[in-house]
Amino acid sequence: MIKKIRVKESAFKYDPALNQISLFTDLRFVYQSSSFKLDLNQQGEEDLIPIKNAQREKNKLVFSAEYKGEEIDIELIGSTALENLFFDIITDFHQPIRQSSSDLDTIELIFKNGIIKAFYIYKNILQKNKYQLIDSLRLVNEPDGLFLIKQKPFRKIRLAKVHLEIQTIVCESTEFDRYHFTLDVNETVLEIISNIFSVISV
Repeated sequence: MIKKIRVKESAFKYDPALNQISLFTDLRFVYQSSSFKLDLNQQGEEDLIPIKNAQREKNKLVFSAEYKGEEIDIELIGSTALENLFFDIITDFHQPIRQSSSDLDTIELIFKNGIIKAFYIYKNILQKNKYQLIDSLRLVNEPDGLFLIKQKPFRKIRLAKVHLEIQTIVCESTEFDRYHFTLDVNETVLEIISNIFSVISV
C-alpha cells in the first residue's frame, strides 16, 4: 500500500554552523553523507533514515523507507515547478557541500503553493567565540500582500517584486524603492537558491 501525500507547504533551510541543507515537502529531508535522508521526527531530535528506490514521475516523487522494521512506500504529489525542483534535488543531488569562511547566512525560505510565504535570513559573524547578528532579511506574506520587515526603526514595506541578481536578493517596493541583501553562502547553496528563484512566483 502506498501512502500518498499531497504537498501543501515546502521549504529550503540551510544552517552554516552544521553545514546542513534541509528540504521540506510536507516531509523533512536532510542532506547527509551525499544523499537526502527522511527525518521521522520532524518535531524534535532528528531521526534520519535512508530513502530507497526513489523515482521521479510527473509531479510526483515515489520512494520507500523502513519504519519500525517494515518497509513503507510513499508518494509525494506536487503541483508547482518549485515542488518538482525539490523532488529533483532529493533524487539527484549528491555533491559535497563545500563550506567556506564566507558562509555567514542561516536561511529559511518557506513557500505555499509555489509562492513565497516567508523568508528568514540571518547573517552572523563569529567574534570572541560568540555569534553576532550583523544583518537580516525578513519577508512575510499576509492576506494583503508581501512585506519586507525592517527594524530600527520598525518598518513594514509592501513589496511588488522580489528577485535574485547574481547573489543579491533585491526587494522592490510598491513605491519603487529597492532594498538589497547580499547572500554570503557557499557556491552549492547559492546554486540551489538561484534555481529556487528561477521557478517561484511572487
